Amino acid sequence: MLTKQRYRADGTDAGAMSYPYNDQDQLTQVQESGSMVMQLGYDHKRQRIYSYTRGAGDSAGPKCYYWDTQGRIIGEYTEQWHGTTVRYIYSGNQTVAMARPKDLSDLSKGEDIYYFINNA
Repeated sequence: MLTKQRYRADGTDAGAMSYPYNDQDQLTQVQESGSMVMQLGYDHKRQRIYSYTRGAGDSAGPKCYYWDTQGRIIGEYTEQWHGTTVRYIYSGNQTVAMARPKDLSDLSKGEDIYYFINNA
């Protein structure tokens, strides 16, 4: 487990962040001062298939990850928003874009497309 002590700008203690890993060297939790902030789960192929984030807001709650047969992530799903919240778009084996709803509470407003630039 990796633990990192945090301090405020005035030098006072802001608590410790801990990062436990499983026997496959995959992050399984994020803990703040001993309390779970995020939990992650993986399948037999070592692909992240689940995460749970504590708190409020768009990223809080459970999230499932979907992969294609070639091991590429193709989407993220949240029950909170009743469906797929992120889609990944490929050209061959290269991820070229990510699509996210403009407004998670009103999916009829369309999607924003984020393009990736691969400088390999």
